[in-house]
Amino acid sequence: MCTWFAARRLLLALATLVAAAPRLVRADEPTVNVHGWTLTPAGRQVRLGDRPYGMAISPDGHTLVISNDGQSTESLMVVERSSGEVRQTLAYDRPEGLYLGVGFSPDGQHFYASAGGNNKIRVYDVRDQQLVESAPIELPTTDEAGKKILPYPAGVTVSADGKSLFVANNLTDSLTIVDLTAGAVRATTPIGHNPYAVVARTAPAVRSIPWQPPSGTRSRLARTRAHCCSIPAEQSCTSRIRIATACR
Repeated sequence: MCTWFAARRLLLALATLVAAAPRLVRADEPTVNVHGWTLTPAGRQVRLGDRPYGMAISPDGHTLVISNDGQSTESLMVVERSSGEVRQTLAYDRPEGLYLGVGFSPDGQHFYASAGGNNKIRVYDVRDQQLVESAPIELPTTDEAGKKILPYPAGVTVSADGKSLFVANNLTDSLTIVDLTAGAVRATTPIGHNPYAVVARTAPAVRSIPWQPPSGTRSRLARTRAHCCSIPAEQSCTSRIRIATACR
């Protein structure tokens, strides 16, 4: 009798779980969110992997690459922009992984992806909307004093001339400059706290223009957590770098 009651309770529990499980729907179907609102996605939907944190578009505008950085298998997905077709998926099982930063070279022939906790930048050749992985660029894991560090590269960007790669190191509050011709780290400089993204642009020197608030008003300046630095000319780079950092 006890066995029968135990089996009955188990069946009821399973039935409850099945009833409560979310219904799998197509990406373009209306669905109901947790607040009971019916949502119909706009445009054409493409199903991606777990936690797509990073995305880059090729210089010719035809190809998208998405970095799926979730808790399960992480992956890069190559998507044809016009059709939404997934042309390639490169999966990385633990301990290998990805994290947020992705970017094409200006000529579209190379692609770079941050590997997060692997402390390296993955390097790919681009051939007919396919990524072919080559040797990575390893980031330093010890500082000048020999102490072990964990850079955890996040956002990346390539200089306009395609010769330099800039890497925002999320856990060491630093920016690494990579010489892409040599495939090696050129320099690392301290920046703001927990940088997630970096953008490079070629521009003349910044000119400061004084500003005075109108008479009788009180000025309130908004503080930002962006850090701006110039790369010295002797490092063969005329870009100004803006690093977006985490707000606390």
